[in-house]
Formats: sequence, C-alpha cells, structure tokens
Amino acid sequence: MDFSTVIILVIAAVIVIGVFAVLISLRIRVAKEARRIRAQRQAAKSVLWASAVVADMQDGTAGGNAARARLRLTLDVSPPQGEPYQAVTMWLVDRSALHLMAPGSHVPVKLAGAKILPAVHWASYASRQPK
Repeated sequence: MDFSTVIILVIAAVIVIGVFAVLISLRIRVAKEARRIRAQRQAAKSVLWASAVVADMQDGTAGGNAARARLRLTLDVSPPQGEPYQAVTMWLVDRSALHLMAPGSHVPVKLAGAKILPAVHWASYASRQPK
C-alpha cells in the first residue's frame, strides 16, 4: 500500500465519520423539535376558548409613543362551561387596535388556568399583572 492509497482511505474515513455526525446531529434536532411540538399540543389542549366583554379599560402606558399600549382590563368572561365572572388582566395592545378594546366590546380569549390570554393577533398577555 503506497502513501496515496493511505491518504485516500483516511479522507474517505473522515468523510464517512462526518456524514454520520451530521446525521446524528439532525436526528437529535428532530427529536427535540418533536418533543417541543408535543408539549405545545398538550398545552393547547388545556386552554379553553371563551368570550369576554370589556367592562373597563385603563391605559397604563407611560407617555404615548410606544407602538403598543399596556392596558389594565376588567373583563366579563363567559367560559364555555360554568358561570360568567369578572376578572382583571393586563394586555399589550397595538395602538392601531385600541378602538377594538372600548368598554362593551367583545373579544375572544383563551383561559389558561388563572391567565386570561388574548385570542387575537393584535394583543398579547403582559408578563406583569395587576395585584
């Protein structure tokens, strides 16, 4: 066996090892993504869709230049099962959609435990909630 044959075999071995490393890496990524998707589906099963009516809205944004307003909302929530109830929550709402949050407006919500999450693209749940 001459030197050039040894070099070709070494290069082939490096390529094969590299291909196997990439395949193993991809398999690990696919498994992680599958676990993440399963967790999201499980979380989605525990969320209830409901309707709510805005009873009161207070803008808690300092200044008025932010693209999103921090609103303290009092909502009359009508869950699919059980009695309607009133709750206070904090959402971040696009300023262009503030007219949709006027008192008396109906908004779809998702009930996730004690959280009342917005079910609209122009609002999100604020991490800091009122006491």
